[in-house]
Amino acid sequence: MCRKNGEVRQPRILIARTARSLGLDARQASRLRRALREERRQLRAVKERLAECRSQLQAALAQDEPDAQQVCELAREERVLLERERSPGPDLDPALAAILSQEQMRRLRRRSLG
Repeated sequence: MCRKNGEVRQPRILIARTARSLGLDARQASRLRRALREERRQLRAVKERLAECRSQLQAALAQDEPDAQQVCELAREERVLLERERSPGPDLDPALAAILSQEQMRRLRRRSLG
């Protein structure tokens, strides 16, 4: 579920509205749904790995003499995972560019920013 202006919306509804507002044909809308579904799958995997990483980091820090290298590696991984969680996947922009026309991409960016 997504929140916009305090209103809870289902991703499917948001995608359908976005597809209509961008003037996507049925094929483009289907490809967009697949790309966004894959992005959500990847984001879930990142969140799961982030939880595991944090758990491992806490366990490493709880030791009497924490292994500095292990703590550093886990902290670095946590930072990378946080960045990935907060930004769209590196594969999403090229996927969208392959689906949308240049004008549709411009409208999507305007819609996302404003």
